[in-house]
Amino acid sequence: LKLWIAMVEPQWKWSHIPGGHQEEYVGTLPEPGRGIVVVQSNSPAAFRVVMSVDDKDSRGTGAPVLCFKVGRHQNTSSAVGMGNPFRNKEPLDSTSEADALAPTDGRLRTYWFMYDREVGIAAFGIEQPQAETVRLLIPLEGMRREVFDQIQFVRFASGKQKASVNLLNITEAIDLSVRRFQFDKFVTPVPWHGACIAFQLPEPMRKMFAEIEAEARKTACAPLHAIAKTEHLVLQVLPLLDSISKSSRYTDTTDWAYIYEEIYGRAFAVLSSAPWTFFNLSGETADSCTAYLTVSPGVEGRNAIRAWMRAMEAAVGWSSEASMKERLSITFAYPIYPIVGDRMLEARHELSRKVDSIVRSHAKTLFDLRGPELRTMVTAFESLPYASARRS
Repeated sequence: LKLWIAMVEPQWKWSHIPGGHQEEYVGTLPEPGRGIVVVQSNSPAAFRVVMSVDDKDSRGTGAPVLCFKVGRHQNTSSAVGMGNPFRNKEPLDSTSEADALAPTDGRLRTYWFMYDREVGIAAFGIEQPQAETVRLLIPLEGMRREVFDQIQFVRFASGKQKASVNLLNITEAIDLSVRRFQFDKFVTPVPWHGACIAFQLPEPMRKMFAEIEAEARKTACAPLHAIAKTEHLVLQVLPLLDSISKSSRYTDTTDWAYIYEEIYGRAFAVLSSAPWTFFNLSGETADSCTAYLTVSPGVEGRNAIRAWMRAMEAAVGWSSEASMKERLSITFAYPIYPIVGDRMLEARHELSRKVDSIVRSHAKTLFDLRGPELRTMVTAFESLPYASARRS
């Protein structure tokens, strides 16, 4: 935080732009298509930050500029879009969050505006540039992304009234992803070690998840999520340890092969009954749009599941901190970037409704999951049966 404060120490480069949609050139991004512009304002008047491929005025030219507008529609929303004004008067996304609007109390408010061609993301936020302060984040694909990948020149622009904007800094783009220990900023899984006791999914359940995966990949917010391939999904009824929790039982230098073999040896007594161990489960609901919750329909079934889990925990020598709800849920997607903005949130809500509809259509289906096994993690989604790897 101290480093960031020093980096954006006020330079008092105030731009007082006359009303009437006037513009003023203020600088360039560190490289084409990548950078953050940090500004301050204490005026309730709307203003724009425009990023373009040249330093010419953009108003009314139809030029494909990236335009951020703070305090639009009488200070009821802020937005980002293509063109100045926005093409067809429609932004790519907008927000009505109070702290993302122009200040009305005369106090200085800090805003930041970013484009990163490496990941094709435009973002707008407040205070310190970081994932927690993002108020708009839009994935750009196809022609839109190609157009913006060469933007470099930065201009401030007024609305109908005079705008006062202080340029604090223009600096390099940052990584806004939120699960860096499991996925990189390109939403690609990184190597991930861990062990769990899990059931492979029966074919009827896989067909249901194939429907869910297809819907998830069609949504506008899909590029902001890591979505599992149906073939990689399992029901992890007993998560044991992973790259983060390893240090609670082993040293950092302990080889994973040794850990897996030790767990397998301890669990063998209970796992030897795997061929005649099965869970009879039904779908309960979808948790938001990233996880599917299951439940045992009968009291005795639930009691049997708990007894089996306690026996497995006793065999391996430690208990999982995961709740019963977590153990009987299947996560099929992770948000990798903040889901913010009216359009992205609506896309997420729409996906949640579709997933819930798919789940409800299978509500009366009972799924038989048989043959629990020790599985070792390759990525956050992908795992392998340890017994097979051990034999090979």
